[in-house]
Order: sequence, then C-alpha cells, then structure tokens
Amino acid sequence: MNRFFLLALFALVSSTSLSANDFHPVFPILDASGDLVVETGLPMAQMQTCGTCHDTQFIKDSSDHLAAGVFETGEFDCLTCHSDVDVNRDWTAGTMGPDGVPLERLNIHKPKDQNCAQCHGIVSNSLDIPLTIPGDEKSRAMTEFTGQIISPQKISNSGLNVAGKESLAHPFDVHADRVIACVNCHYSLNNPVYFQQREESQPVHLDFDPRRLTSADYLERPLHQIAKGSSEHGLHTVESENSMRRCESCHQAQNVHQWLPYRKRHFASLACESAEAVSMLVNKALRNALPEYRDMTIAV
Repeated sequence: MNRFFLLALFALVSSTSLSANDFHPVFPILDASGDLVVETGLPMAQMQTCGTCHDTQFIKDSSDHLAAGVFETGEFDCLTCHSDVDVNRDWTAGTMGPDGVPLERLNIHKPKDQNCAQCHGIVSNSLDIPLTIPGDEKSRAMTEFTGQIISPQKISNSGLNVAGKESLAHPFDVHADRVIACVNCHYSLNNPVYFQQREESQPVHLDFDPRRLTSADYLERPLHQIAKGSSEHGLHTVESENSMRRCESCHQAQNVHQWLPYRKRHFASLACESAEAVSMLVNKALRNALPEYRDMTIAV
C-alpha cells in the first residue's frame, strides 16, 4: 500500500477517532512487510511503522546505543525511549480498534528521565514519596556500579538509611532540583536547538553561522549520537567539540564568586567538579564536628 496514501488515511482517522497526544499524531501500525497490522494480524514492526515519517535506517545507523549493544536482540526499539515506560508495546490486531488505532492512548514523546532510568539507574522526580532502593536489580543496575541517583529530593527526606541523614539537606542531584531533564544535557548532536558547529567547518569570518537544520528536517533524520562528553563508563571515551557542554558553558562562575580571591587563577587551575566536591566534604565535616554549623552552608 502506498505510504502517502496511508498517511492521508490515518490523518483522516485521527480527526474522527482516538487521537495520540498533542505532540505526536496518530500513525498506521505496520508489520515487517509494511502492511497494516489490523489486516495481517502480525506484530508491529517499529522500523516500518516509525519509518513512515522518520528515516529509521539513518537513525539506526547513527545510534551509538545500538552500536554499543544496548538492545540485546539488535532490533531497534524506538518505543523504549519514546513512549511511557509502563505502556504495553506488543501491538497486534487484538490490541487495536476497528480503525487500526491502538485502544490505549499513544503517548509518543521525547525521552523522559524515566526512559533513561530503565538502563541508567535510579531516577525519581517525586518530592512527596520518600526515595528508596527498589528490589528489582535491573532497575538499579547502574546505581549499584556508580552510586548515582538522579532526583531533586533532599537526602534528608528520602527513605534511605544514610549516616548523618538529618544534616544532609541538599538534593541528590542539583540539576534535577533545578528541573533540568536528562535530554537537556544529553541531546541529539544535530538538534538545531543545541547544535554547535565544529571549529574546522566554521567560516573564519563568521562569529555565528545561522545555517542549521529546520525542525522538519531534524524530525525526519534526528542523529542518534547523543551528547555525553568524556566518560570512562559511557559509550564513548573521547570528548568531541560538538558534545556535552561543560559547567562553564552554562554557568558564569565569575559573576557569583566575588568572595573568592584570585578568581581567574582558581578557574584556570581547578575544575568545577573538584571545587564542588571539596565544598560538600568541608560542609559535611563542619556540620558533624561543630553543632553550631549544622544549619549553615559554607561556600568553598
């Protein structure tokens, strides 16, 4: 069946029946041969289904997650990252209505923190429910290796048995506390919102080059190489220029460190991460040693 006819058909269907969501329109569910699942009764094939609008072969070829063997079967699973984690993804004819639209609401979206948490450890955006370690080992695998917990919740409010917990009034993750999601830093490298041109391809006479992908072009061929910086545990060990930003690319340290003597020398010699770690250790030591400092934070 002609691809453009399918798009027109389901555009009409979406206007008269169950809609997907405000972000993503209803789309035809296709099997591996590109035929309608509601007619063949075969399981959904994501490469064919998503390929109606997106260049799934380009996405697959550019995916560093796929190259790293994240998907054990080798099958590219779009919905693992682009739908709610609790959605039943086994879409066959039996799970659909008479017009081919899945009976449940299709909530297609950009990756949320919970999607990343399926592989990257404990992520929780709740402030009301005390954070605890789940019993399922798969849901905390990365946390066990690295100790990282992504949550805006204060450690003192969590359900964890941590020594000196009452004095730990800082959040597990300061960026999550500022409502920054995973994809705000770990974005697609050709996303026109975040795109940074490499110096070797930047014309020397331009301070800023406005030429970049349109939103339509990006949605058709989003590069699935994700900004990640330099990491011994990540999918890539070399930090590229067009990769994850460092602290100083978002923060103007000199504007808020007037109390620090020889600021330029400090910033040139000491990494932000080192200074933050020292600050946390000093504050913890002071609060434990001197009761009068327990309600104070000392800037270091």
